Amino acid sequence: MHGRWDLRFSQIEYLPRAAGETQKFLYATRIGAGLQIRGEGESTGERDDSSGQRTSALKFWSKDPKSLIEFGSGYWQYVPDERGIRFLTSYDTSSFSAPVDEY
Repeated sequence: MHGRWDLRFSQIEYLPRAAGETQKFLYATRIGAGLQIRGEGESTGERDDSSGQRTSALKFWSKDPKSLIEFGSGYWQYVPDERGIRFLTSYDTSSFSAPVDEY
């Protein structure tokens, strides 16, 4: 559901994974005039609680020269409420400074 709820990503493709591995993904973001930025990401943790709330932490990066963001991290959170599900998100695009090869 992340790609449907977070409009900053035009496309999210989850990659196959073995049991116990983190979920890796490829993403694309349209920036206009037919151009897009591509990058990679990885879920770093997930948490579900008894109220139905779900949180996913992630990190992401891009080697695309058009990207203003080289590294970032953040979370997606789904919170059930009386009207349905509320989607919350936050990102920090300055928290990673390690080379992409270290991921």
